[in-house]
Amino acid sequence: MKIFNGFIFTLCAGLAAPVCAQVQVVSKTPYGPIADMNAARAIAATFNQPMAALTSAEKMGEVCPLEVLEIGDALTGANYKDFSSASLGDFKEVKPVGGRYRWQGTQTVTFEPAQPLAPATLYAARIKKGFQSGNNGKVLEEEVAWFFETVRPALRASFPYDEQHWLPLDTVVFAAFTLPVSAAKARDLIKLADTAPDGSVTEALVGVRLAKDAEVKKLWPNYWSNVSTGTVLAIRPANKLKPDHAYKLSFGKGLLAAGGNLGLKDERVIDFEPYYTFRVKEYLEGGCLPHQFKLAFSNPVKYSDL
Repeated sequence: MKIFNGFIFTLCAGLAAPVCAQVQVVSKTPYGPIADMNAARAIAATFNQPMAALTSAEKMGEVCPLEVLEIGDALTGANYKDFSSASLGDFKEVKPVGGRYRWQGTQTVTFEPAQPLAPATLYAARIKKGFQSGNNGKVLEEEVAWFFETVRPALRASFPYDEQHWLPLDTVVFAAFTLPVSAAKARDLIKLADTAPDGSVTEALVGVRLAKDAEVKKLWPNYWSNVSTGTVLAIRPANKLKPDHAYKLSFGKGLLAAGGNLGLKDERVIDFEPYYTFRVKEYLEGGCLPHQFKLAFSNPVKYSDL
């Protein structure tokens, strides 16, 4: 500090530039959707200047500005559009997450949950207004809060697969997800559209249940398929499929897993078709022998049946 003509000037040239700046959080992780649950093993915030006095790890851990909150509300367009515009004030069921705090240096504080965070769930992290630096006494003037989404459910595999043809008329569809699912939660967002040969479309009624263990093992017998009982839904049309019709099974955006409040990021669709009315589609082309004999049918046939 120097005095010129009665005025006091504070010199920051000899100090790190951030010390003279307003306290800010310059990095927040995780933020928004995470691709892997390992990304939520520690929640971290980095300040633009030292905030914790460099002492023992135990004493530094006593300074706990960062809290992590689990959002328990059902998410709607009214309270949650996306992670970047969300506000804690729009939620009623907000539960603190237990865990421990740790400083990595003097500018980065981390929170490590005592238990793994739940998948398919919205979380918030917050540093309240007024947090004071242990170095220069400066305070955070505005609350800082951000949101992150743990891994959402996704469609991993299905039988039939998309665009599969020549299915039996009594086909039951099996959909395997990346997380455990609930038939009761999923039922209203599963729709089966039936397109007739004339192009008209009607909705076909379906029943939804969890697949049985034997059904899952028959369809996905290998461990590397990473499909397990509890993650597979069985969808049975109320009536048999109709020959020459095309079907579109849709899993609506927002379809929830068994736990959590975050559902499918986008709609997923499986198109499939059953057997057609059996007929010859292409006949023998004209020509003299030894011209190739060729017939094309509407459905697959066995050579031994010809």
